[in-house]
Amino acid sequence: MICDLVNPSAGGMERSVNRIASLLVSGGSRVTIYSRRDKTHSVAHSDVLYEVTLLRPLRNRLLAPRAASAHDTTDIGEIYRIDGLLLRGLIEQARAKGGVGPHVLMSFFASTTGFLGQQIALEEHLPHIACVRGSDLARDFRNPYAFSAMQYVAQNADLVVTTNADHHSQLSSLVRKGSVVTIYNSVDLDLPVWKPRQEGTIRLVSDVGFSLKKGTHIMLSAVTALVEEGCDVHLTVFGRTDPRENAYWAAARSERLISSPDAFTFYDVLEEDQIADHLLRADIYCSASLGEGCSNSTSRALAIGIPIVATDTGALRELAVSAAHVRLCSPGIEADFYRQLRVAVIRDMVYLSPTDQNWLGSLRARLSPETERDAWRQALKQAMDRSGRGG
Repeated sequence: MICDLVNPSAGGMERSVNRIASLLVSGGSRVTIYSRRDKTHSVAHSDVLYEVTLLRPLRNRLLAPRAASAHDTTDIGEIYRIDGLLLRGLIEQARAKGGVGPHVLMSFFASTTGFLGQQIALEEHLPHIACVRGSDLARDFRNPYAFSAMQYVAQNADLVVTTNADHHSQLSSLVRKGSVVTIYNSVDLDLPVWKPRQEGTIRLVSDVGFSLKKGTHIMLSAVTALVEEGCDVHLTVFGRTDPRENAYWAAARSERLISSPDAFTFYDVLEEDQIADHLLRADIYCSASLGEGCSNSTSRALAIGIPIVATDTGALRELAVSAAHVRLCSPGIEADFYRQLRVAVIRDMVYLSPTDQNWLGSLRARLSPETERDAWRQALKQAMDRSGRGG
């Protein structure tokens, strides 16, 4: 498995990489993750059974002559060249050991690491599964400078895996050699089921963090408008802050804590049990994300059964079919998000009822770890059968 980052604290893509690796191991596969950008890696759980190899320290050793000469070491072309050399060498060494069955290469983020992975798969005669998780397609599919890389991957990979029907349709138009399948991100089914409250301040919650791509500013503006209207609401937001946007988010948080201290609470990254606790004690889950694949955060909220106001992105549309407690709006349209949130706060909360248990049971079955594990095992077999080789 080749990815940009592997530490789960970095975001949803990284959590998915770790989850998929664990599922593959539980299904009998031996997994090695090659991370291109991590500086360090710490194993969060002692039962992790897959290996992690960091390319960045190895690359930095090769770039030492330039670094010691105060020369720029961030040349993109040089980085991809060296990473390609390292990956080929490490994979060839792993294959030379023998005795571990056929090899399959999986890549994450089609327009960058997937591009590199596809080249190596062709050079090493390995089946390649290109995993398109969300941001790569939501952003780079419309980027004329990145589209050709994504097209190259889609046309040459033995199997392309998406996380929702829209992305499946978009990539199917590019595929020439392999095929496209959709596998949803699974969730922890040990989570309790949300129960409605009938009194007090309406509690809004969001675990998307603070970033442009998650549309956090759209959500903050909508809640600010509701507060100014006199609505008795309180928004809690937690998660990482995009380091490129630190100044903006520091000011945005400070402004609201000064003007409306009773309406906002902000946290940094929380532990999984703390996140679940916040969701279970809230009334509405919010996300104004500009683009998703199959959002880990929104899928967790769906599985808990809490009412949701979110943008119509990624897998949410197909997963929330016939869900009366889910309100969707157009991504990037601030007025639409505000309207849907206002209706949820002013009207839906008055007529609130428990989430339909039959619907919830069906959803949880679709998002179970066992369902995802079986889908990935089938994907491995399909890629090997289609390629006619399993190095």
